[in-house]
Amino acid sequence: SHSVLAGSGEGPGEVRMPISVLTLPGDSILVEDDGNSKLLVLHDGEVARVSSVANTGQAPYALRAYAAGSDGRLLMGTSSYMPDQGSGWIQGHMVVAGPDGLEADTVGAYDMAISTSRDGPENPFRPFGQLSASPSGFVGGRSDRAEVVWYGTDGAVERIARWIPVRDVADQSDVDQLLEMYRTTLPGMNPGMPEERVEQMVRQRADRIQLTGDPVPLYIELIDFGPSGVWLSEFRSDAYGSGGASAYRVVSPDGQSIRRVDLPQMTRVFDVSGDRVLGVARDELDVQYVVVYRLDG
Repeated sequence: SHSVLAGSGEGPGEVRMPISVLTLPGDSILVEDDGNSKLLVLHDGEVARVSSVANTGQAPYALRAYAAGSDGRLLMGTSSYMPDQGSGWIQGHMVVAGPDGLEADTVGAYDMAISTSRDGPENPFRPFGQLSASPSGFVGGRSDRAEVVWYGTDGAVERIARWIPVRDVADQSDVDQLLEMYRTTLPGMNPGMPEERVEQMVRQRADRIQLTGDPVPLYIELIDFGPSGVWLSEFRSDAYGSGGASAYRVVSPDGQSIRRVDLPQMTRVFDVSGDRVLGVARDELDVQYVVVYRLDG
């Protein structure tokens, strides 16, 4: 069974494009709704507070909330960028904001993405910078580096964990898997798109791909689950850009141990507590469903 906490729309208790959902101290739920440029706080299934961030320059299409501290302040990071701005690595920022998303302070910077041409050839398996957070602070990394970095809420580096990686290089089979994934996900993102248009977009994407011979990223996504460690989703060319993995590298909160977790199917992990893992998987008909796994060992 389930209940709807916030339906689709533009009203006070409705959302249009939520990009993050967090639990707050006191068992409240915060929804960051970019579509309506607001932060919605729910308590006991009712609207407790709505904060508009329209025209403030603080949150809409600029920041994403990753965690809330014990004092209610939000730990946020850059959520968008222009791919052709400058050269080399584009900087993202770590931001601490008030519970309403305003009064934001930038506390640090990190490598977010490599600048690329909008129309020129692209390496679809280029690395990205990653940022996550738990109530105690930020965690980040670059997917071309075998390391995880913890930052305090003031942006200061607290510790670094490193390991010896196994490097792989993409080949044409990886490109084929990526294009097939693109072909199957396009209709879901664009309902009603004619099949010939889908194939046209796949061909356009294929024409832009240029492999560089560089190693593929060591992981796709980095997620900080606080006391349950930092989870890094294993790179797979057929899942790149769609989220989820069938294997995760887990770095302990103190950075002293690293283990591998194998899941029975491709799963996007949303929460970890004790020996339980909560996530979303898809069946053979591409229908999403919620799964809970129990960890062995």
